[in-house]
Amino acid sequence: MAFLSLLLVAAGETSSLGLPLWALEWIGQGLLGAWLFALGACVGSFLNVVVYRLPQGMDLAHPGSHCPNCGHAIRARDNLPLLGWLLLGGRCRDCRARISPRYYYVELCCALLFVLVAIFEGIIATDGLRLGVRLSYPSISPFQPFPFWTAYAAHVVLLVTLLAAALIQGDGFAVPVKLFFPATLLGLAGPLVWPEIRPLPAWPGLSLVTWQAGIVDGAAGLAAGLAIGAVVGSLEKLVAPARRWPDFAPVATWCAVGSILGWQPTLVLAPLVLLLVAGARTFGWLAGVKRQVPLAAVALPLAAWVLTGQATPLRAALHWLADYPVLGCAVLFGILALASGWAAVLTSRRDDPGPHAADNRPIDPQPLASPAVSQSELSTIDPPTT
Repeated sequence: MAFLSLLLVAAGETSSLGLPLWALEWIGQGLLGAWLFALGACVGSFLNVVVYRLPQGMDLAHPGSHCPNCGHAIRARDNLPLLGWLLLGGRCRDCRARISPRYYYVELCCALLFVLVAIFEGIIATDGLRLGVRLSYPSISPFQPFPFWTAYAAHVVLLVTLLAAALIQGDGFAVPVKLFFPATLLGLAGPLVWPEIRPLPAWPGLSLVTWQAGIVDGAAGLAAGLAIGAVVGSLEKLVAPARRWPDFAPVATWCAVGSILGWQPTLVLAPLVLLLVAGARTFGWLAGVKRQVPLAAVALPLAAWVLTGQATPLRAALHWLADYPVLGCAVLFGILALASGWAAVLTSRRDDPGPHAADNRPIDPQPLASPAVSQSELSTIDPPTT
């Protein structure tokens, strides 16, 4: 509310200068964009803490951020997102040890993500995956502030969660299941009041009151995520038993996606994600690259594509799924099983250097276990906690 008050004060001051309405609108949007950018940078700073500490079972709040090279606590003025790293020149103020630039890039990525999602959902708004009055909930706009910003919050939380999962998995750590709890809970709670946060009802034509529709749609989304995660996780466990993900991590991932998107977009999105993961891992295996493409790294841009309403090419698949639900589910789950099975086969062979590598290439049978930032590069400064 304080930010809205500032916008009103700014609008009142500029209107006394005789500025036209479009100029006032641009000023308001600019102030809102700057606030979202700063908020996203702060979230990115906390995300660095989560990525560094959560996989290692460390407390997220204590001890405070410090340099592991010299042990000095990071000063408050150096904890400013984005600015702190730039002002320090990427080095510890006390011992001049190198601070990884990834901390800066994660903060910048989150800041831009917060702004871009608002632009695509609030300004470059499209009907997205809504399939008309008969099959869809009505669209929401920024002129409906409570449902719009609730949907926005759910979307950015999901995207930030996928980004964290991609970074953790990319570092070689097991992705904790509890990482996905906030996105799942937010995706289930919001539609209890505003079911139109999701684009499609679970069963079109079913007459339900608001909270009942939210429960039914949420249960259907969770069921779809559970089924998709079970297929992906079971195949990976069967083919690649040394996989470091916990048994329920794929289930938790897709349950978070399903609770926010709904079961139909999730079921259409999942095979596409796994096909791209399998393709990327195939290319990596042929090229002799041992590091695997994290599933969340592929799911992140595709989920953003769907969440921001730009995935209109998927409408045909959703229409087909609505007309032939049983056949559509069977076909999509078949594609999902084939793609995830092939990706799991490539995961199990990640120590195989591929057909173009030398036969005497050394093989490390252990999965990657390096921390988020290499100690050898003196870049393990624990990120700020705020």
